Amino acid sequence: MDDKSLVLPGAIFALFSIAMIWPPDEFVSAGATFEHLFYRWIGDFSLNIVEYQLRKILVNRVCVACLPALFSLYIILNVPPTALSTFVATAGLASMIMGLAYAFYTISTNFSQTRQVKELALYGGDVHRLMTEITQEYLEFANFAVSFAHSSREVVGSHWLIHITRFDFTIVNLTDVVFEVVRSATVDLNIERPNDQLQFLIIEAKIPHKNIKSFRFRVRTDQFRDLQDRVAAPIGMARNVILHQSLNERFVKAFVSCIDKNPRAVYSRLGELEPCFGCSSEIPNVKIEKRCTSIIEGARECRQCFCRPMWCVGCLGRIFAAKQEQERPDIWLDGQATCPTCRAEFCMLDVAFVVAEESQLDGNF
Repeated sequence: MDDKSLVLPGAIFALFSIAMIWPPDEFVSAGATFEHLFYRWIGDFSLNIVEYQLRKILVNRVCVACLPALFSLYIILNVPPTALSTFVATAGLASMIMGLAYAFYTISTNFSQTRQVKELALYGGDVHRLMTEITQEYLEFANFAVSFAHSSREVVGSHWLIHITRFDFTIVNLTDVVFEVVRSATVDLNIERPNDQLQFLIIEAKIPHKNIKSFRFRVRTDQFRDLQDRVAAPIGMARNVILHQSLNERFVKAFVSCIDKNPRAVYSRLGELEPCFGCSSEIPNVKIEKRCTSIIEGARECRQCFCRPMWCVGCLGRIFAAKQEQERPDIWLDGQATCPTCRAEFCMLDVAFVVAEESQLDGNF
């Protein structure tokens, strides 16, 4: 048996390794991931998100370092010794030994020598107190969060930005971060409709006043606007980047233009309204009131909605768009949707901007 006998098992092992390092949805749902195998030791992220991430990335790194040892074991048991097989087997065992040594050192120092803990120490004070503060903020409902294929996650809270990947993570205070959109990428959602595209923006987060390495992450264009509302400082834009409006954004703009022509709805308790149930950043400014009289053939009759204003016009427009036939955006404005709370059917004519007094009914909103 020559060195060619390593090709097939080597290819199989490579595919297995790729699936474990970047697991597809099927592996994740089946629990076939490194972090799931060690979930008891990793712990619960709601208790301490920093320690949870430190343990998780340690598990991922060490398991990847130990993967070649499985191939080494196969070679030792099934392949006659040759110069190549001996080298591959030795390299695999050496990788495992270095991975285990790294794990022993990291655990024995209680993670105090990790990059993340050292960077938190730059902010002064008790590091464990900062971890508690970051955990509490991470669990807040109103955070801006975006994830991509189990490989990365960005969480922007009131004070902290957490950048998480499978093998690393970074935590920085928002006041130290300078954001800049460095480039964009466009994906066609439907080859039959060239204008139906999804634009991603690559954002670089720089930390010029701290000894913390910059990093990049990506968001959709619609998510970018939410991010802008979340961070206090303006986000820079490279000269070659042009923001495109998504199909939903174009519809929301048309939605607002249409309902602006509808009569206003009086609601005397505007000052008592809580933030929009969808975005939590705007005050509800529209109400659903049955005003239409005609019935479209094949459609259900609109019903009266008795809910108080709970949504801003942007969120209600996006909800309306989501309820339409996605392959026919040309008829969305003529469609119907259901109230997110009481499920009453309504159409475009039933949506009205709210005003506090009767005297404002004829004025502009």
